[in-house]
Amino acid sequence: NPIAEKITGWKASEARGRVINEVFLIIDEKSGVSENYQVTKVLDGKGKYDFANNTQLIDKNGLMKPIDGSIAPIQDQNGNRIGAVIVFRDQTLNRSITRELWIMKSAIESSVHAITLVDLNGFITYANSAALRLWGYEKKEEFLGRNFTHLLRENYEKDQVIGKIRGKGAFYGELTGKRKDSSFFDVQVLATLVTNEDNQPLCI
Repeated sequence: NPIAEKITGWKASEARGRVINEVFLIIDEKSGVSENYQVTKVLDGKGKYDFANNTQLIDKNGLMKPIDGSIAPIQDQNGNRIGAVIVFRDQTLNRSITRELWIMKSAIESSVHAITLVDLNGFITYANSAALRLWGYEKKEEFLGRNFTHLLRENYEKDQVIGKIRGKGAFYGELTGKRKDSSFFDVQVLATLVTNEDNQPLCI
């Protein structure tokens, strides 16, 4: 179909009548070994095959594209195998998005600056390692789910932060933090309101 033409680089008129290994060449991304034998296995009655996460298709121009999908046998009305259907999708965009998200998550987690996410009710949903160290916690399980007001010395500071965020969408200033062991410390805080594409608030 047109989507398969776009992914493989082969027009239907060019591909028709050619050997499958010429038009649809898949390899294991890590080893570089061809996985086209899976088509033969399905045709030989070895059931259905689902592509592994590291399957790459080499298109007509020699470009490698990550794909997912499956190979299943086609049977006639008597149950005889007469071919196979290959369903596949180009995962290039998904791979790129996943990689970008992993890079961002890794960068946040390894930052020397304390970074937390707080839901709209004030409860902590994420904290990087620097945040745990700053507030004196060893395990994320102890930190996540707590209300951020427990991290501040005075309630008026909480009201100050919330007021600035509601009014201007952000707060920046010095507050007095409260560690797990109840000791206090001065901390510079930058808090911003995170919104979606419709400018609706999601978290802080």
